Amino acid sequence: MQLHDERIDLLIACLKFSNSHEELATLRGTLMAEPEMLDCLLRTSDRRFMNAALVDGLGTKGILHPATPAPDKPMSTRTRLGQIRQIHEERRAAQTSALKVILSELNDQGIEPLLVKGAVSLLTGKPSWRFQRDLDFAIHPDEVERTTDVLKQLGFRILKEMGQSHHHLDSMFHDDLGVAVEPHLRINGPRAARAVRGLPMMSSAVHAEVDCYKVRMLRPEYALLHGLVHHHFENRGGIYGLIGLKGLLEFAYALETLDEETIAELNIVLQRAPRLAAATELWIAASRDWLGTTIPAALEPGSAANSRLANITHRLSSPHTASMVAACYEDMAGVASVMSRNPIHAWRHVGALLSPVYDIIGNRPWSGRPRAMRAAGLLAFS
Repeated sequence: MQLHDERIDLLIACLKFSNSHEELATLRGTLMAEPEMLDCLLRTSDRRFMNAALVDGLGTKGILHPATPAPDKPMSTRTRLGQIRQIHEERRAAQTSALKVILSELNDQGIEPLLVKGAVSLLTGKPSWRFQRDLDFAIHPDEVERTTDVLKQLGFRILKEMGQSHHHLDSMFHDDLGVAVEPHLRINGPRAARAVRGLPMMSSAVHAEVDCYKVRMLRPEYALLHGLVHHHFENRGGIYGLIGLKGLLEFAYALETLDEETIAELNIVLQRAPRLAAATELWIAASRDWLGTTIPAALEPGSAANSRLANITHRLSSPHTASMVAACYEDMAGVASVMSRNPIHAWRHVGALLSPVYDIIGNRPWSGRPRAMRAAGLLAFS
């Protein structure tokens, strides 16, 4: 889904892991011949919080290398890109510093939090282009009081109160650091949780020590799926027949790091969850077609995922999302395709075939537009 002043096709070309010589020549020619295209490109990336990824892509492809900004130098295109990267790095540095202070204090209390999403990127440093709105980590219910006390002693204040049934505690903010934190009791919201029901994502987390900080991490196959369900189900991308580029880039990056053992474990997980498998196939197909990701033979998507992606790709250049009926039909067709490969056990998963209907009726707001923009990646994502 694209607004009138955007160029999603150019952004995708810049983000691709590998481009043909023809693609690079076309991209370079468009940006060099039409200076206003760079403004369109930056608006497109800025709305999706992908500025750093864009700057890295332009530099890696040899199209535009960022230059270090200086007060005594006029602002050029290259220094503009350099300024974007500098602001991003300063923001990540502040978040990383705050995260390490929090981890040190929690470790002193005997707490080893489960890091998820952007917090993992901050501690490991990879990928460096990842943008996160806040720091996300999960704790055990019996660690709530100690965790809250630690954050308050560090100077965090409650920014937004959450209900007792919410999957994370009150959102907290540090005024001096400009950093927000959301301690989770469950790593998935209700829509995402339905998609991964029965999977031991949290209980199978592994203990790790990174730079002397003791934490827990999701297993690689679950880390991949956690990002997917966050964007595709919790943030309603699938309900609108869309794929958010920010989430997809993170998914594609994780996909390329999987080894054979993890791929085998991922396939075992997906065999037990037809709807999750259908969404994963769709995102794998998008990673391949949009971002040029190399797909292992064991994860090759089926024809239903390819057909569904063709419809979503068409919507990229449109200001409109899918209709409620079209999005539901595409979702159900993907699930039916997965179930048809193992018809003997299909009866066990009939609920998966009907779950898209429940999501559409139960979660799609009739006013639509703000949620649609969020699902498309036009508004803030973490």
